[in-house]
Amino acid sequence: MIDRAMELEWKAENVANRERPLANTDPFLSLRTGIDGNLRLADGKQNTVWPTSVTTSLNNLEAVLLDTGNFILRDHISGGIFWESFDYPCDTFLPEMMIGLNTKTGERRFLDSWKSENDPSSGTFVIGVTAELPPQVFLWNGSNPYWRSGQ
Repeated sequence: MIDRAMELEWKAENVANRERPLANTDPFLSLRTGIDGNLRLADGKQNTVWPTSVTTSLNNLEAVLLDTGNFILRDHISGGIFWESFDYPCDTFLPEMMIGLNTKTGERRFLDSWKSENDPSSGTFVIGVTAELPPQVFLWNGSNPYWRSGQ
């Protein structure tokens, strides 16, 4: 269930799905929750372009954009979070977002650049925090270290 107050309007300057951006001329883009609980971004022909990947049998989920900028999918009753955008950093770092190694899942979270000013697909520059102690901030150009913060 998406709260009516949280309806999203996609505008030309927004980018959805960096690797395969949607046409900004499609007036029928939609963001909905499916019967499986997943949030889906669909094009005008209702083809799923991007889904979350949650596993739940609950049918009382809601999508909420928090004041922090974190977009979450949560249980409307208990408040339990099933998916959150801050777990999938892209090219923008916001307060309360974490990059580096997720100690719960072992997943590495990095920020990556746009390919060019007009192409939002992933570029060659990637920044993240190393898992070693003490951790360091690293900026890579492809697989080559470009800059590091030091200890």
